[in-house]
Amino acid sequence: MANFDIEKPAPGEVVPVDSTQTTEVVINDFTSSDRVFRARIIEVISSSPGSPISSTPLGAKDGMNKRRATVAVGDPNSAGPGNNRIVRVEDETDFEEEGHRFRIIPAGSGSVPEAKPEQILFKVCRTDQPIPNKVSLKLDSALAKGACSNINELNRAITLTFSAEGPVIGKWLSKPINLGEKKPGLPAYWVLEKKTVKTWVLTLRQGKKALVTYAFNTEVAKDCSFPIQPALKSAGGKHFKKWPKTVTIKPAR
Repeated sequence: MANFDIEKPAPGEVVPVDSTQTTEVVINDFTSSDRVFRARIIEVISSSPGSPISSTPLGAKDGMNKRRATVAVGDPNSAGPGNNRIVRVEDETDFEEEGHRFRIIPAGSGSVPEAKPEQILFKVCRTDQPIPNKVSLKLDSALAKGACSNINELNRAITLTFSAEGPVIGKWLSKPINLGEKKPGLPAYWVLEKKTVKTWVLTLRQGKKALVTYAFNTEVAKDCSFPIQPALKSAGGKHFKKWPKTVTIKPAR
């Protein structure tokens, strides 16, 4: 894994571009300050990488470990639909590279459309396979009380909503769940994530702690179709008992 990441533009981000035909690339650099980085912008044509548009060195690292550059991205009026640009950043000292796709649109063209899940998850899902923004999660057998008492909310179906921005971009999250602890603590959330081209992971999280984990492996790489039936991988301590062996996740109505 590279010792830096691309903060801006984010994967699947929709970037309004004005007449200058430029945008800003920002990376978080965790290496020494004497490295040399270069950002490249590549056009996407019919879902395939096309011609390079620009190649720009990034500036010196600031006090927040960030490097920046204003880069040319081409004419947004002639850009295609969906993720129509690729940003690639290379550490020219160690020849490490990171990159992903994003979308440019003309500035002032109205409200910025929210990126679709298949656009954000292009590394692990097919871009031509529509993915639901909302899915329904249901335990396949009833949960029993443990140290926590609120099993009713966990035993009934719950909707998880895809996040297209922020720190949980690319994941489906439930509403906050009160676990019914004797000493009130943080709410819990179901979190669904496509971790690799074949692996789905579902966790019930309370803060940074995973209370229970389920996983499901697809037969075909980049298959993100539903329904799926993740299987129990780790039981969540003393909070609840009799975690079901499987759960079912399907598109929400």
